[in-house]
Amino acid sequence: MGYESGRLEINYDSLEAELGLRPGQSVRIPIGYDFQGVRVKFVGFGYRRGKKRNGWLKRWQKRVCRVLCDLCEEDEWGDSTRVKPKFLKRTNMGDNYLHIKIHSDDHFVRRLLHGQNIRFRVELKLGRNTYIVVQYGIILKSRHRGPRDVQLNEYNVPYQDWIPDYRQYKLSQCLTGSGPLAWTTLFGYYDNLAHKAPHLGYK
Repeated sequence: MGYESGRLEINYDSLEAELGLRPGQSVRIPIGYDFQGVRVKFVGFGYRRGKKRNGWLKRWQKRVCRVLCDLCEEDEWGDSTRVKPKFLKRTNMGDNYLHIKIHSDDHFVRRLLHGQNIRFRVELKLGRNTYIVVQYGIILKSRHRGPRDVQLNEYNVPYQDWIPDYRQYKLSQCLTGSGPLAWTTLFGYYDNLAHKAPHLGYK
C-alpha cells in the first residue's frame, strides 16, 4: 500500500507528530484485520485543545466531517464520530485501509472551518480498552514560526504504486510480518526507483 504525500508537523513542546493536510489531499491509513471500529474526532485549533462548551464541540465535529467529504455518521447515542463503512476500503492484496480525503474546494473548506487550522484524530479500536490513535491537521494558513510554533517539513513519495505490496497471513495466533519485512519493502521500493527512474539518482 502506498503512502500519500503531505506535511509532517512536529510539536516540540508535546513531542506529538501530525500529518498536516491541505484541501484536495488524501491519505490511506492501514487498519489491519481485527479492528472493532474506527472513529474520527475533532480535537481543536492549531495546537490548543478546544474547550468543551455546550454544543460547541458537536458543531465543530460536524464541520470537520463535512470537510472530510462527509466521512462520519451519527450513532445511536447521537455521536457523529463513527466512520461510514464506504470509507473503509481494501487493496487488491486484501489489506484493509481507511481512505481520508480533504474536500477539494478550498473556498468551501475555509468557509466551513472559518479559515482556522484545525486538528483531528483517527481512533482505531482493537479491543475493549485498546486503541491506536493517529493525529492529523488541516492546514489553511501559514504561520510565522515562534517559540511555541511548529516546524513544517514536506516529504514527497514519488511513484507510490512502485512500493511493493505484501499481505499478512495468520499462522496460529500470530500474523506474519516483521521489522525485516518492512525494511525489505522499502528496499524493494528504492530498487524499483533505481531501475525505473534513474533520473532520480538512486543506485
